[in-house]
Amino acid sequence: MVLERKAGNSGLVIADSGDADRTPVIFKKIQGGGYGELEVLTRTGKQHGSNLIVLYQYAISQGADYIFQTDFDGLTSPAESAAFGSRLLQHNAIPGDRKVRGDGEIGASVEHIVCALLKLYVTVSAPEANAPFRLMKSPVVKKYIDRLSQDYNVANNMLTTYFAYYKEKPIFRKVSFKVRQGAAGKTNNCRKGGDWK
Repeated sequence: MVLERKAGNSGLVIADSGDADRTPVIFKKIQGGGYGELEVLTRTGKQHGSNLIVLYQYAISQGADYIFQTDFDGLTSPAESAAFGSRLLQHNAIPGDRKVRGDGEIGASVEHIVCALLKLYVTVSAPEANAPFRLMKSPVVKKYIDRLSQDYNVANNMLTTYFAYYKEKPIFRKVSFKVRQGAAGKTNNCRKGGDWK
């Protein structure tokens, strides 16, 4: 487990919104197998974006110094997280930059549009706004997270915007982003010829 190679007080927190893929059952079993640093927040009733707000606020309330966020379902590579920590002395936030995306052209196109709008309307220049692979200092997240309503669904987009606009010294690092290995997402379905259900 990646956490075993990090600081002894590191923890992994998963927020489950009631999906039918048995996420809480699987992780509760892992937790009982000797991984006490694993916590599962069940039945948050939130969608992905607002789940991030729940997780960020939880990490802050627990006194975390740093917050690392990543997606599951094999989209990202945990091994790539090691390269992020070495840069936090000079930077308050290190969002990922998905140069090659396995989730298809639609996801990449949406991201390009978002970044173009940020540059046009907020004068923020960022190669990526929503990458689900980012390391941030908790005090910096705390400065901005309460500006978002609890049901706000694009939390990472706005945090990236705040970091860049208020000159929190973010640096973007290239990360890989693969085809979803678990439950199929809408973007993957569309890329494979499915529909938006």
